[in-house]
Amino acid sequence: MKTLTLPQGTWTYSDGKPLGSPGGFATVFPGMSENGDSVAVKVFHSSDPTAARRELKFAEERISRTDEHVIAVYGCGIDPDSGHACIVMPRADYSLAEKLTGDGPLDEVAALNVAHAVVRGLQAVRAWVHRDLKPANLLWCDDRWQLADFGIARQADASTAVSTMKHYLSAAYAAPEQWNGERATHKTDVYALGCILFE
Repeated sequence: MKTLTLPQGTWTYSDGKPLGSPGGFATVFPGMSENGDSVAVKVFHSSDPTAARRELKFAEERISRTDEHVIAVYGCGIDPDSGHACIVMPRADYSLAEKLTGDGPLDEVAALNVAHAVVRGLQAVRAWVHRDLKPANLLWCDDRWQLADFGIARQADASTAVSTMKHYLSAAYAAPEQWNGERATHKTDVYALGCILFE
């Protein structure tokens, strides 16, 4: 077990068995808080702080906030031992991707429940555009669907920067403007939601 100390507290986690497949920027591991609660610890691959800057900024805004359909953030920052950025969140039961793989397509009522959760989650973080909505980033946690993984999210009113990560996309859910290398807006997330509902 590894110990992670951040400004918001201390957690332990096991880096031997990730929760799901490693992502392009980070891997999520099972962990535990000091009082024994299960958590998920997201550890970024690169020790370059610019690689995690976007998601850390989002995570810092989420600490102590409790929006019903956005995954909570317990802590975030740079691990003083490894130098890697980390984010500590609740541990979800499963993702929508896992549910679809195991159970097949949802019935209409369940699909509408997903749609309502996504819309409410996007409304709660309306200052941001997610840009990577897909079943793998919708988590069942605390008996409801919650948005997660804002790794390539951008602030909706941000001016274009040199490194916008606009070329990172999930092909099956990417809107035309993403394929064209154009600016993503809230419409980009609406397009992805339509793809999720179709699936």
